[in-house]
Amino acid sequence: MVRGFLSVNIGPHALVKLQAQEKMHPNNGRFLRWVRADEAGKFFRHQAASTITTLVDFSAMILLVEVVLLSPEVAIGVSVALGGLTNFLLNRRWTFGTRQQNIWIQGLRYAAVSGGSLLWNMLGVHVLSTQNRLLPYVTARTLTAIVVSIVWNFPLHRFFVFYPSR
Repeated sequence: MVRGFLSVNIGPHALVKLQAQEKMHPNNGRFLRWVRADEAGKFFRHQAASTITTLVDFSAMILLVEVVLLSPEVAIGVSVALGGLTNFLLNRRWTFGTRQQNIWIQGLRYAAVSGGSLLWNMLGVHVLSTQNRLLPYVTARTLTAIVVSIVWNFPLHRFFVFYPSR
């Protein structure tokens, strides 16, 4: 399984190897499928949507902390909600193109994934900035947001929230 995943980066025949492995190991196909060209496009569109979302999110967070004088943790709660709405609409329409599916079901799934994302982001800022004072809150939030986006958000958006119905 690991060998097939790493072979994608080795050469032009990697996709053929990957497809052959999926036929031999159908249970691995779902995990490895995202490295194909069309799936890589979804990953990069997801990251672009995340960048736009981050601009909305961070702008709101900084405004709420610096102007409204809320604590970073509370400001993150509000700013993540604004960014979440932006991200849901971008992913539904542009990244995954799943507009034909029921928006309410996707919305509930997205809310569950976003709730986890919110907790991970708040925990990251708390540990890196508030509790241990290792980093300024904006830097802590940036690092946490990158890790959460790649490790938590993309896989769950791709295979749970916006997974095409069969």
